[in-house]
Amino acid sequence: MGPSERRRAILEHLCQKRFDTTKNLAELFGVCERTIRNDLVVLTCSYPIETSFGPYGGIRVANWFHLNDTCCHLNRQNYSDGFALRLTQTTLGF
Repeated sequence: MGPSERRRAILEHLCQKRFDTTKNLAELFGVCERTIRNDLVVLTCSYPIETSFGPYGGIRVANWFHLNDTCCHLNRQNYSDGFALRLTQTTLGF
């Protein structure tokens, strides 16, 4: 399984489970936790995935997001546009 297939599988898994940890994902996909974190960085640029740290930390996908749902594509686009705007404002110091 290559990186793009693994990322798609991670996204599908998170959409089904709604929450998981990097440790569980690493075991599930047979890679190290660092690889999972790198995959999450890539996925977070396009999908509403949140990570949290601490004893109850893990990876969540936004409640409104579901794969293969027509309305989610519109929401995902709005999310991506907002993320790009926030990133630009932060980078430029607005």
